[in-house]
Amino acid sequence: MKKSIKAGAVGLSAVLLLAGALPAAASSVPVPVTSASNSASGSASVSAPGSEAAVNTETAIKRDQAVELARKLAQVPQDYEVSNVTLQTAAATGTAGATWSINFSKQVKDKYYGNYYIGISADTGELTQMSAYINNVDSPPSYPPEKDLKAAKLIGEAFINSLYPGKLTETRYNTVAEDNFKTPLMGDVRYNYRYDRVVNGVVFPGNGFSVDVNGSGQVVGFNYQWDKTTQFPDPASVISQEKAESLWKEKSKLTASYFRPYNKNTNTASPFIAYRLSPVRLNALTGEMDTGNMPVQESGGPIATAPLGAAPAKDKQLTQSQAIDAVTARFPLPTGAKLENASYQEYNENNMDGLTRAWNISWTLPEDEKSKSEAADKIAYPMGSRSIRAAVDASTGEIKNYSRNEYRPFLATAMKPEDYKVSIDTAKATAVELVKSLLPHMAHQLELHYSDPTKQAAASYWNSNPSYGFSFDRTIDGIITGETVQVTVDATNGAVVNYSNGLTGYSYPASKPALTDPAEAKEKLLSQYKLQLQYAVDWMAGYDGSYPIEKYNLMVAAGELPPSPAGNQKVRLSYVPVAQNTDLANGYFLDAQTGEWRDNRNGETARSDRAAATDISGHWAERALSLMVEYNAIDLKDGKANPDQTATRGELIKMLVLAASGGYLPMAYDSSRAASFIDVKASSALFAYVENAVDMNLIDRDPSGEFNPDQIMTRDDMAQLIVRALGYNKLAQQSSMFRLDVTDAETIQHKGHAAIAVGLGIMSADGSQFRPADEVTRAQAATAFFRFLEKRGTLQDSRY
Repeated sequence: MKKSIKAGAVGLSAVLLLAGALPAAASSVPVPVTSASNSASGSASVSAPGSEAAVNTETAIKRDQAVELARKLAQVPQDYEVSNVTLQTAAATGTAGATWSINFSKQVKDKYYGNYYIGISADTGELTQMSAYINNVDSPPSYPPEKDLKAAKLIGEAFINSLYPGKLTETRYNTVAEDNFKTPLMGDVRYNYRYDRVVNGVVFPGNGFSVDVNGSGQVVGFNYQWDKTTQFPDPASVISQEKAESLWKEKSKLTASYFRPYNKNTNTASPFIAYRLSPVRLNALTGEMDTGNMPVQESGGPIATAPLGAAPAKDKQLTQSQAIDAVTARFPLPTGAKLENASYQEYNENNMDGLTRAWNISWTLPEDEKSKSEAADKIAYPMGSRSIRAAVDASTGEIKNYSRNEYRPFLATAMKPEDYKVSIDTAKATAVELVKSLLPHMAHQLELHYSDPTKQAAASYWNSNPSYGFSFDRTIDGIITGETVQVTVDATNGAVVNYSNGLTGYSYPASKPALTDPAEAKEKLLSQYKLQLQYAVDWMAGYDGSYPIEKYNLMVAAGELPPSPAGNQKVRLSYVPVAQNTDLANGYFLDAQTGEWRDNRNGETARSDRAAATDISGHWAERALSLMVEYNAIDLKDGKANPDQTATRGELIKMLVLAASGGYLPMAYDSSRAASFIDVKASSALFAYVENAVDMNLIDRDPSGEFNPDQIMTRDDMAQLIVRALGYNKLAQQSSMFRLDVTDAETIQHKGHAAIAVGLGIMSADGSQFRPADEVTRAQAATAFFRFLEKRGTLQDSRY
């Protein structure tokens, strides 16, 4: 059976988030249209395998030309067949222009060898995108990879130069990915390189090249974005770098917030307090905060200085009628509303003590013929049926959620400030009074935050129902909890159309804990960024950021919103903070009580630098030890790895689990995961590693027994763990199948495992003995682990 693969647009490395990703137009969503002609917007699948003659599109590059160009420019092997062709027109791709999207795939009988997704400009024939998945059925990738980071970079640059000779001289190599590069733990690796366009000596990350090269030296990813009509303002009048950094440090806000690591018991474990930083962007001409098209967030502070009432008792057992009365007493039903459903539910939420009991209620509303007829000529996208939904806590009588959804057509015209009939001050007063009445006992801990949508650029009002959104964030003694209450007020009539109570029953300290100096913490967090002058994109006139850019492109392509005029993209000069240490930016938090960096997943102390060990240079196991240090599998003490120190069971398990996950943190487990051993609880730094090891069948679960993570590793124990990691545990248990020519074979507990480890060259026999009881040093463990990585890829069966 022929396998048809339809690949999505090529995705760039996550590192693009650190310095401004390429425009979303480069990965727009294809929208099938019924017309075969070159529509003003959208895209059309104009041919497919086995179809008749391709449609005659009104593009400079026709379908067959695009296919040939894709095959040639992306170096697609001839045995890969076309599986899908789609034309995305200019309205769907924005500044990228009309694009042919072509998929090639290869399958022989039941073996799937991979696919290529190619983007070819329908205007110029240039290669703009490429993403390849190559399934090495017959020759799996070797370890270490054939090409290292530097060699692969030369291949990527040669590929770019072959397509766009001399164009790289107009770019600047983005070093963030290389600066944060970690040695791969598998042969199947993709190196990513990015080159940002430079105009007037200023980088424009919205344009440039991105190329991916795998460990075998094949180019497997490419993206090219280069707007030819964009006008770039002269940077001569920007404020100086020195002044910008001073203003940036002043305006970037430090906050303290309670934080519970992902695999901790979220209710019983004491939360950490994390210092967080919101590094702002600056308008490079004025030094003011650069928020793009979005209005500035404003704060109204706590809505009360003290509790306005007592907390509700939790001993109620509301009936259906009482729950309905609780809702309608605060939110009267409009005439004609009809009860549609009322259901009772009990559930455990966020590991809270006891059950949450709730009534979920919904009503349908009659059709509003008047508003439908008035907007009939402007309808572009109906927003759903008219209804009211609510949820009530059956134990306390509190309204947890309320939403009123009325039939409002999505209007294909921009809203204007005058469409907001109710002022934001009136709406704000309504929201505050509602929250005070529903949560009087929490009013002193709820701080108001909001933005005024009428302060956005006028062309950004794509909203079928003008409204104001208010967030009431729970803050205790100046420390943010992350709990919020949301209220939305209709700006045409002042009615509350949405209320969401996101408060929890989590416990917090009775008094504010002592925190480290906030000034020092702010400096430490700021030091993780580099302020860079950039050209930043002012997005399309109709886009206000209220929903994903992909959805915006989809609606434009479907004709539900007018397309942005050609060449309408504008850029501004902005000072942008770029994260330098991606580990710290994405995976760690700064403990506000101790000043230490901690892991988001388990709260354990984490290294904040990438310093190498000072005592392994020239060591016989230097390469293997460096790998372990790089992934923090070996803890440094005073900068030393202590290679000749004995290794523990916990250290080797950490190494093996990291290898299985490609070097990333293993799956986190919360307190709902019962500990597999009595000596590795959820509070342990090794908990996630040990539990993953159980799931990977590296060790056997024994809830009443001990894992002994600090026990010294023996050669016998290491052989068993490594062979189990290779997936040969069942085979190794058939010890009679193996011959181990050592004089101490009878003293080996895991004979089959030792025979496999020695036979594969992962471990060695010392002369005529295996010495199973000998303790293993860190250097020996690291070396055996490195050899395990080398053998693993070559021993895996082909997968297809």
